[in-house]
Amino acid sequence: MYAITGASGNIGKLVALELLSKGKKVIAIGRTESRLKDIKAKGGETLIGDLSDSSFAQTAFANCECAFLMIPPNPHATDFRKDQDKITNNYINAIKINKVKNVVLLSSVGAHLRSGAGVVNGLGYLEERFSELKDVNVVSLRCGYFMENLLGQLDMINQMGIMGSSIKGNISFPIVATKDIAYVAAKCLLDLNFKGYSIQYV
Repeated sequence: MYAITGASGNIGKLVALELLSKGKKVIAIGRTESRLKDIKAKGGETLIGDLSDSSFAQTAFANCECAFLMIPPNPHATDFRKDQDKITNNYINAIKINKVKNVVLLSSVGAHLRSGAGVVNGLGYLEERFSELKDVNVVSLRCGYFMENLLGQLDMINQMGIMGSSIKGNISFPIVATKDIAYVAAKCLLDLNFKGYSIQYV
């Protein structure tokens, strides 16, 4: 069984659907049942709940040998970083208790910094905790800036005729489409050719 977190999102959904297309058993974990209907229609199981709840996290990974883990953003969290760490710690406990053998983490470029990188610091902590696990194969996917984030610029383009952000216009940085991240994550889960702890840039 494959557990897929963030299964209603741009990456998790595609990972789940790809695994199902290859005949794998999938449990799609999310916060809203209606957003998992496409996965359910293809034969996937669904589990609705909050991964910041340690009991739910333990239940979510029962009978799973493989997992795709990401930290679902919580816009209602009063302390975003604290919420990230809580979910990470719940993941660690759930993986240990359920003896999950293979884990693909959704991380980010900059996670190695561990400070001064805003919300990416939480992904650095995620990597750090998982790198300490024994008897679990883990690959951390350090992804570039999501191309789809640029869609948030559409209103500004339509209304002002410009693109603007807090990033200087002459700075180059890597971007990647979420469907390409999903392809890499699914391939890792299907091939299971990673051992120990490793990092892969996407």
